[in-house]
Amino acid sequence: MRMTVLIAALWAPAALADCPVAGDLEAGLRFSTSDGNVEVLEAFTPGVVASFYYEAGTLDSRVLLAQGIYMIEYMPYDGTALEASARDTYIYEHSPQDMPVPTTGDMLTLPVTVNEGGELSRATDVFVADAETTITFGDCSYRMLPIRMYFDTEDQQTYDILNYLPELGVAYLAQSFYPDGSDTYDYTTLEVVN
Repeated sequence: MRMTVLIAALWAPAALADCPVAGDLEAGLRFSTSDGNVEVLEAFTPGVVASFYYEAGTLDSRVLLAQGIYMIEYMPYDGTALEASARDTYIYEHSPQDMPVPTTGDMLTLPVTVNEGGELSRATDVFVADAETTITFGDCSYRMLPIRMYFDTEDQQTYDILNYLPELGVAYLAQSFYPDGSDTYDYTTLEVVN
């Protein structure tokens, strides 16, 4: 009998592992790269997730994400505090909790009012949801929807790829592409903040 229980435990699916779930956003979810960079995502207000990005253990910035996807505020950290005077805001036509949640094949064209350092402008962000796949952090697997975010309807060379995890209700920046190169943010671990 003990052998049967041991074998069952060894063959238990990863889904039974102690994996972070959407409810853990209250405490915070920590995504880490192999080189020590960290992004902590936390519930902020209804429909909004706060993302705190750390480089080499030092806070770099805080971003507010509507539906855990759409950047609605960026605030850098100046070494002692979040720098309100350098705050950028992005106002879409929907309230944060009413922003659309993309599914495979969606192409969302969203007008946005941008306030960068007190200078107002209008833009159109385009979000293209590619085919859903699976991503794994340790023993934990999640559905993952790659979303291409274009900042200009005319520029197809400059865009970000967000990895949206529907089961957690959050996205993180996975890659940025520019005409002369790209940056990759390869998160290898996911855990609940204690």
